[in-house]
Amino acid sequence: MGRGEWRELGLSIEGDEDFANALILNTFHLLQVYNDECEVFILPARGLHGYGYRGHVFWDADIYALPFYLLFKPEAARKMLEYRCRNLDAAIENARRNGYEGAQYPWESADDGLEATPREVPLDLAGKRRVRILTGELEHHITADVAYAVDLYFRFTQDRDFFERCGLRILVLTARFWVSRAQWDPARGKYVIRNVIGPDEYHVGVDNNFYTNVMAKHNLELAAHYAREALADSKLRERLLELRVTQEEISKWVEVSSKLEIPCESDGLCEQFEGYFKLKDFTIEPGVLGEKNLPQEVLASVHEYQVIKQADVVAAMFLLRDKFPREVLVKNYEYYLRRTTHASSLSLPMYAALALYLGRSEEGYDLLRQAALADISNIYGNTSDGFHVGSAGGVWTAILFGLLKIQPGESLSYERSASPCRVSMSFNVAYRGAKVRVSI
Repeated sequence: MGRGEWRELGLSIEGDEDFANALILNTFHLLQVYNDECEVFILPARGLHGYGYRGHVFWDADIYALPFYLLFKPEAARKMLEYRCRNLDAAIENARRNGYEGAQYPWESADDGLEATPREVPLDLAGKRRVRILTGELEHHITADVAYAVDLYFRFTQDRDFFERCGLRILVLTARFWVSRAQWDPARGKYVIRNVIGPDEYHVGVDNNFYTNVMAKHNLELAAHYAREALADSKLRERLLELRVTQEEISKWVEVSSKLEIPCESDGLCEQFEGYFKLKDFTIEPGVLGEKNLPQEVLASVHEYQVIKQADVVAAMFLLRDKFPREVLVKNYEYYLRRTTHASSLSLPMYAALALYLGRSEEGYDLLRQAALADISNIYGNTSDGFHVGSAGGVWTAILFGLLKIQPGESLSYERSASPCRVSMSFNVAYRGAKVRVSI
């Protein structure tokens, strides 16, 4: 990364000096990790500065980091998706190995695109004590996360070359995965998705996780929407023919998406997974971060409590915020915030994003500030394992999409009156070949 690139960004920030320094550091790391000489952009979860997660790629690349590149370096966002394109055949093989159809992206990816999550991790040098790792087998939402990223990228860039060559194929094949993954439950007249892990990894092997189901529903809706549009486009219609997509299959995507179980109460409060509300309740004091302040009896059997590790319902609601009434967003934000430890660095950015989106600027800024300081203050005590690059991207996601409410269109629109309370800032974003100066 050179000085010219930093000048091109044009980031200027005044006010809260600690936050300003942290945001600059986060931005530097996000830019530094990208190599424009490579054909694909493989974004390791802990950046370039540690051995955490062995350099593997997770969902935070697509959901947390890609929005930053989308608006500051669109070519990097495209190359992130080129990585998913290159490994699409491996995703098809992953699905086949697990007994599913279509394409199933692995929870942890390396260069070959096959599942790289270890099944066990030793707890001592002799390997006598081991912990079983189930995320690679059950954390399936990443497949819908990749589809979400494809749609977000296309809506902002209108990059037809990418969409014709690969984007539509990803949407179709991931939709096929979800149709094979969902099961019809005749007793309730709904499709259900059983035995998964959602973003909250305290609760394992749950049924109808809200995040998983809502994102799977969105994945199926995207596939149906773009497939119908493709029927009226000669080049895209050819892609559908190559993929052997029929009207009957499109109708099946619509049926499964419309009848997929979404666990919400009549008052708008949504259950993180089936049976969550029956667990023992425990609320966390505002401002408490991590697990160290949990009572030992709660920590030892956390799966028996409504305590969650990171944004789950809240993450889905922020990502798909246009699909939920404001009062539903508020109710779920308030309920889950009091039950979240934020023990993952990916939690604070999502809560900050939704708080800012809802106009709760003071509260949102406090959460945003904590998220921005994750590494510069080593608040998780593990920065030596590498930089939290997903969290850094999440901070910018909160600013761009939560605070500014940036939207694509004929021109880029955003809320110019937005204020993060204690700072003023301006920067340049790229939008469909133009440079836009954004000031807060």
